[in-house]
Amino acid sequence: MNTSESSFASQCPIGSIGGTEPTAAILLVEDEGLVRESAAEILRVAGYRVRKAAGVVEALNIFMALPGEVGLLITDVVLPDGRGTELAGKLRAMSGSLRTILISGYPLQTAMAGVRRERELEYLAKPFSAQGLTRKVSEILARNREPSGQ
Repeated sequence: MNTSESSFASQCPIGSIGGTEPTAAILLVEDEGLVRESAAEILRVAGYRVRKAAGVVEALNIFMALPGEVGLLITDVVLPDGRGTELAGKLRAMSGSLRTILISGYPLQTAMAGVRRERELEYLAKPFSAQGLTRKVSEILARNREPSGQ
């Protein structure tokens, strides 16, 4: 790890998803290779386990191959083989506790058009910074650990 990664990692929380140990994985679905690889590396440096997919079909296959392992979905809204919002719905139907961050270069109103806002759905505009991504993930994971009713 180089000096800048070490410095960055010291500022980022090591998170757990759905428990006390950092065992659950983040499923990152992004069709743009550079964005996917960069975001995955940011999350890994921050201490998260990351599984990557370039589209809906690949993400579904990964999710089904790892039952109970994925606790957070980060997906682009527009993918070559479908919409991230539809993917999120399918995966939440299999795992009701799955949280989702929708990422998009489109404005919030455009990206979320026709999507019912739910507690499990969050939005992060692209381009995002390393700090912005890790902050959003950390916020969601902190909420995930809150007792019911708070």
